[in-house]
Amino acid sequence: MFQLFIVDDEPLVREGLRVSISWEEFGFAVAGEADNGAEALRKIEELHPDVLITDIRMGGMDGLELIRHVKKKNPGIQIIILTAYNEFSYAKAAIDNDVFAYISKPAMNEEIISVFCRLRTRLEQERKLQGRLHSWQNYRMDELLCQLLHDPKPSDGDIAAFRGYLEKSAVKNDYYIALIEIDEGDGAFGADERKRYSKILNERLNYYLSVDENCTYKANLSVTETALLIFTRSRDYRQQVMLLQEISSGFRERAGTTLTMGVSATFRSLTAIHRAYLQAKEALEKKAQVGYGKIIDYMTIRTLCAETPVLSEQDIGGILEGLSAGEMQGAAEAVGGYFHSLESRNADMAVVKNSMTALATAAVREMFESAYTMQLVFGKPIRPASDIQTLGTVEALKAYMQDFLDRIVLYAGCMQPFLGDREGYSMTVNKAVAYIKAHYAREIRISHVAGELHISESRLMHSFKQETGKTFNNWLTEYRICIAKTMIKSGHYKLYEVSEAVGYKNPITFRKAFYKMTGSAPSQYQ
Repeated sequence: MFQLFIVDDEPLVREGLRVSISWEEFGFAVAGEADNGAEALRKIEELHPDVLITDIRMGGMDGLELIRHVKKKNPGIQIIILTAYNEFSYAKAAIDNDVFAYISKPAMNEEIISVFCRLRTRLEQERKLQGRLHSWQNYRMDELLCQLLHDPKPSDGDIAAFRGYLEKSAVKNDYYIALIEIDEGDGAFGADERKRYSKILNERLNYYLSVDENCTYKANLSVTETALLIFTRSRDYRQQVMLLQEISSGFRERAGTTLTMGVSATFRSLTAIHRAYLQAKEALEKKAQVGYGKIIDYMTIRTLCAETPVLSEQDIGGILEGLSAGEMQGAAEAVGGYFHSLESRNADMAVVKNSMTALATAAVREMFESAYTMQLVFGKPIRPASDIQTLGTVEALKAYMQDFLDRIVLYAGCMQPFLGDREGYSMTVNKAVAYIKAHYAREIRISHVAGELHISESRLMHSFKQETGKTFNNWLTEYRICIAKTMIKSGHYKLYEVSEAVGYKNPITFRKAFYKMTGSAPSQYQ
């Protein structure tokens, strides 16, 4: 709906125009009226109409003078002159002032409606063009802001181009970068959830940015992360973050989840915008320690202790010795002590993750000789190095490592007879043991192993018995049953799954072998 303002010193003319035409049917609404130019000029500045229809000869400021004043302040307003004076000088003045139409009084409603229908078409085209131009300008500003945020050495041309889109008052003020991230916690959103939360965030940002007194611009860096460039008139930090607090609380009420924000120090020159972005990013990365749903100030975290302890090779070696011996207490105390040391620090999550990755991968190499056995122990395929990198908080990492070590200690306790030193074995026996550990889930005969080692069965049987104190078949059976004990204690498997996993196709054969070794049936074993 386009807004129309009527100016005429004759009340009957104004009333006739207002009530005799159904303006809304043609896409217009009468926003106001005046009986002289001076009053009209004042009201037009308040109402900002799209169209002005005016007489020429009026007391005080005449119509032509009014048109010149209005066009000077609002060149886009459309003008229609409705007058009884058809002198050439008036028509020429109308042309010089870019008047849309010159209608002579008295005029029939049909003539006026015809003019306004043509005017509506022009206004709709201009509005559509302005919308496209505005969308392109927003896209270009977003593109330039993203570029400046990531470019350590922006060119003078890029900065000048970006400055051209800014409000003139903005460049006179200091600015800071606020990096906003939608919190996913320890879980992960699906694609549809991310899009929904992103839409809500953008709606909230568009609203608050339109009402905030600061000049603020945004750039969407990803579906869940948005950067704000905020030119602030205040050096008071509490005033600076008021907008961010309103955005955060409004989003939480609407979406049901939280936002975490990293805020940079304030800067004046746009050449430092990349530095401001890095500060905001560094602040945001501390959310695992500071907490989700908060506004984290870069200048505040700089004053906190940033030195993060590291698990040394000696520490990891000591933990592995405890795990190999099935001693949970020593390993748990060492890992627990490490996490306890992080509680009073602003820990660097990358350092903590690297320490836990080093421990987890060393434990896997020390304790498992096959990925298949590791999968049985944990109940699923695991990749500690990549799993650890996905965790977002110290608490989540601590819980992961606790479960990881619990399962390894359970395995070590059940496999204790087979975790001893094999340096006293000959190369032949070591190869036979390695073959069993790699193939115990399949059917294994001593003839298979002897063939792999290119020796006779009798020689292998003799060497194996002499060096291990057990026959080949006894060693294989005991190893399988130890794996089975781990699986049963984990509580993740049914007995038939355990039987098949350790190489027994017949559950009865498995049950007999288990009872012979442990003195209890698999169903009774705990």
